[in-house]
Amino acid sequence: IVQLTYPNVNILLTGGFAQFMQSFPRQCTIVGSNPILTPQAEPSAQEKSQRHALFRTNSTLMEPVEIFPHLYLGNALTAACMQDLQRLGITAILNVSSTCKNHFTSNFLYKNIPVDDSHNTLLSNWFSDAITFIDEVKGAGGKTLVHCHAGVSRSATICIAYVMYSRHASLDTAFEFVKSRRSEISPNAGFMHQLLEFEKEQEDKRRHLSPLSPLSPPCSPPCRFFSVSSSFCSSMDTGVSSPYSTPFSSPTALTSPMVAFT
Repeated sequence: IVQLTYPNVNILLTGGFAQFMQSFPRQCTIVGSNPILTPQAEPSAQEKSQRHALFRTNSTLMEPVEIFPHLYLGNALTAACMQDLQRLGITAILNVSSTCKNHFTSNFLYKNIPVDDSHNTLLSNWFSDAITFIDEVKGAGGKTLVHCHAGVSRSATICIAYVMYSRHASLDTAFEFVKSRRSEISPNAGFMHQLLEFEKEQEDKRRHLSPLSPLSPPCSPPCRFFSVSSSFCSSMDTGVSSPYSTPFSSPTALTSPMVAFT
């Protein structure tokens, strides 16, 4: 355990300094043979001004994460980095916000979903349009970046809905799959409820199309804790999936459990 003192507050690092250095390498440096913590370089006044003007945040840039080969999840900063967008082969950008700008309209195909990150926002009204947009870009051989302001709630919700629809996955499985790609995701309670309703709608549609096929039972418990099976992750990566989602026979504890409220 390494003890730090920052403005008179004692902080204990779980896992010790080695784990901290592995998780936050930019906040560490090596002096001789002894690693010591150093504060992250202070951004210049110009960088601060640009960040506030464009994004109203001091967040550092993080690369978009790959959900599928044709689908990436990011934030407002990543959507403004032309170099990364071109390097990843992004051809279309789905902007799930009412405040983020479309910076490269002459270079990428844009679609806007002008919503706020509020539990009262009916983001589910846009699920169909978003899924259609992503699939159309995929069909044209392109790749879509889905982003909002922080890449945590709105854009994550769209990606989860897309996984549920395209892979016939349950909410639990889709949530954990996206979270395994971007651990920061945290859709607000309203969006989680809408995803739960979307899951029920998808089950009803599949039941109507194939009444004799086995389907997952309706979500009845108030909370559900599930983890992702290795076989499902494999099907996600390869694009091959079972036509129906099946609940796990024995729920297991998660390192970061997902709770769905009904």
